[in-house]
Amino acid sequence: MSIFDSFYCIGCDISKLAMFMDRTGEDIGICKSCAQRIHTTKEKTFEGKEFIDLVVSPFLYDDVMRDAVRKFKFDDQRIFGEFLTEFALDTLEDKSCFDDSDIIIPVPLHMNRLNERGFNQSEIIAKTLGKAIGREVVTDAIFRIRDTLHQSSLNGLARIENVRDAFTAFPSAVSGKKIILVDDIYTMGETANECAKTLKSAGAEKVVVFALCKTISKEMF
Repeated sequence: MSIFDSFYCIGCDISKLAMFMDRTGEDIGICKSCAQRIHTTKEKTFEGKEFIDLVVSPFLYDDVMRDAVRKFKFDDQRIFGEFLTEFALDTLEDKSCFDDSDIIIPVPLHMNRLNERGFNQSEIIAKTLGKAIGREVVTDAIFRIRDTLHQSSLNGLARIENVRDAFTAFPSAVSGKKIILVDDIYTMGETANECAKTLKSAGAEKVVVFALCKTISKEMF
């Protein structure tokens, strides 16, 4: 790479020479200025809800990362998902949390949402993760059988009720497996927990959640 190569910064939307970039990928990157506005979670791994064994989430969902994830999801910037996943993995000092795993499963979208968006953002993250750590990505093990409201529009108990019994899993695909469940954002964890409950009801032995970002909460500080 030459210092005169130009990369599009996903933080400030400006093309800059390599010498001004903090990290680069394929034609895109994070410039040094935007990198200073990226915040990581305190420990990068933390305890999940009832059916989740561990949550791995390197970034806080604010500022640069919030805007980048939104562009990835809603502006069809799929290359952002690959870049952000690689960035997240490089941010983890300890990747041993992935060693004890058999397969990777992305949190599924309902067909209505998939048709609307055109892709499942969690699947892109999962495939990038799978390539990096050498695990199979299984996309037909769990399905969303009920179209739910956007969790971001709900609070408290409404989030739990919104995803209750919204998924089904195939025992033949997950029984006895140690699973990495992938999502883009971990907020209160209700969607991931419901997926984990469904997977464990189908015989999964362990569920670790990997999400790019965690929303800000008091315990982070």
